[in-house]
Amino acid sequence: MRQNSIYEPDEDSFLLAKQVRKHAFGKVLDMGSGSGIQAENAKNAKKILCVDIDPVAVKLLKKRGFDALQSDLFENVKGKFDTIIFNPPYLPEDKYDKKPDTTGGHYGNEIIKRFLLQAKKHLNKNGIILLVVSSMTPYFLELFKKYGYNSHKLSEKKLFFEVLFVYLLIMST
Repeated sequence: MRQNSIYEPDEDSFLLAKQVRKHAFGKVLDMGSGSGIQAENAKNAKKILCVDIDPVAVKLLKKRGFDALQSDLFENVKGKFDTIIFNPPYLPEDKYDKKPDTTGGHYGNEIIKRFLLQAKKHLNKNGIILLVVSSMTPYFLELFKKYGYNSHKLSEKKLFFEVLFVYLLIMST
């Protein structure tokens, strides 16, 4: 989990932003907003709520004019959304490289599990989720199915040590 350090946009952020420009619509929730790059790219949104666990990020987002809320995932979030955007911490713990911005738990998928479980209560009937995962994130396709989502890969980018993916998720019927 991030604590008082705003995640600066990187390859994963830019990959997701391209899909946010194309797919985000209606009432949008930007989970883990950080710098606000995804909210900036949600051009077709009617309303955007930025959420971050880091109070420094929330303060920055408000200063930039965004409606922002401090919350550990959906803990303080009310209502339903047409689009939920999330660039989660998705890498397994590395005992030599402890970066809370990118570490998603011991295996790397623990935060994503919590997110997928909680997101269903906040997604409108025809809503979508735009989510970043990595080839280093274990069992993400199985998690999508386990938590009741159909998935469609929108894009990918090969990096030196991993492949980044952006998936569009919808609730299974």
